[in-house]
Amino acid sequence: MQFQMPRFLDIEDKVIGPLTFKQFIYLGGGGGLAYVAYSYLGWTWGFIFIALFLGLGIGLAFWKPNSRPATIMLQAFLTHYTKKRMYVWQRPTKFERMKKDEKTVEKEITNKKEFDHDKIEALSWSLDIMDRK
Repeated sequence: MQFQMPRFLDIEDKVIGPLTFKQFIYLGGGGGLAYVAYSYLGWTWGFIFIALFLGLGIGLAFWKPNSRPATIMLQAFLTHYTKKRMYVWQRPTKFERMKKDEKTVEKEITNKKEFDHDKIEALSWSLDIMDRK
């Protein structure tokens, strides 16, 4: 018995007209908050909040930065600014600095290669000839 494999699993179903369920909820929530701001503050004082809520609803519903939902970007923004973070620089102790210097000297010694003097002379002779031309 053969079964067909489902394709396009990452595409959401259009539930309400051309909108998905999430888009409808974002637009409805933004519109609802804008209506509450209008009813409490009126048009003149509530204009800023009305624009903010409508813009947030439209942005969450339709804006996809880097082909990802805007909710992921909003979540990353909020977690970045709400989590605790402390950056402390501590100067390494004198012993740690000396130990590090010893390691770099050892690496330099092991990385040095013994050169064949004949090859160096041949290279210098060829460079001299190249310079004369």
